[in-house]
Amino acid sequence: TFYAIWDNNAIAAEELTVHESFKADGATEYTNDFIPTLETLKGQVTIKDGNGDPQALANDDIFAIVDGSNEYKADGDDLKNYLYDKLKEEDTTEVSRKVTVKAKVTHANGTSQTVDIPIKVVKNIYEAKTLTDRPYYVPTDYVKVIVDPTTKAKDPQKTYYYVNPEAKVVIPGEDPTGTDGNQFTKWLIKGTKTEYKLSEHPRYQFSGETTIEAQYVSDVISPNEDGS
Repeated sequence: TFYAIWDNNAIAAEELTVHESFKADGATEYTNDFIPTLETLKGQVTIKDGNGDPQALANDDIFAIVDGSNEYKADGDDLKNYLYDKLKEEDTTEVSRKVTVKAKVTHANGTSQTVDIPIKVVKNIYEAKTLTDRPYYVPTDYVKVIVDPTTKAKDPQKTYYYVNPEAKVVIPGEDPTGTDGNQFTKWLIKGTKTEYKLSEHPRYQFSGETTIEAQYVSDVISPNEDGS
């Protein structure tokens, strides 16, 4: 890519969309790692050429993410930690949130420019508030997870979630209370023998539509079981 550099050259950045990342406190490995690389961030930035057309940055442009006096010119733990602080899970986020990171581009002639890169941070799990309808803001590749306490529960209402199949997510919820002599025992992923300990809020990766179904035993004694 070739372009002339003048003081009034317009530099801009397209919005980047990422999913929230997660790393447990004290952990060295990421449970969900969707943090963009420096090259990905650089790819969001364009500069206008002499004809006013936006062009990708040149190979010899030095690209850095700037945080105060810190300049991150290469991928590494320092850059990743900085980005993670902006892109990690936040319970207060309803749908998505917007953050920005500042980038500095130093050209071959020694001039430099800064630009803010907008980033849209998308959650990995959404609850469907209206029956089973997919909310309009949920990415189309997200998969449905149904929590079914069944009609044996005092509150038999199913809950529907849409989750990122590339992420390990926490499905909210507590164990149900049974009715008519039905005693809750455990949750199973329907169609399997896999127990899902919902009340412990584990992180689990769902690759396709899944139902988590409550299991019960009856504590009602039948007429012949009491010796009569």
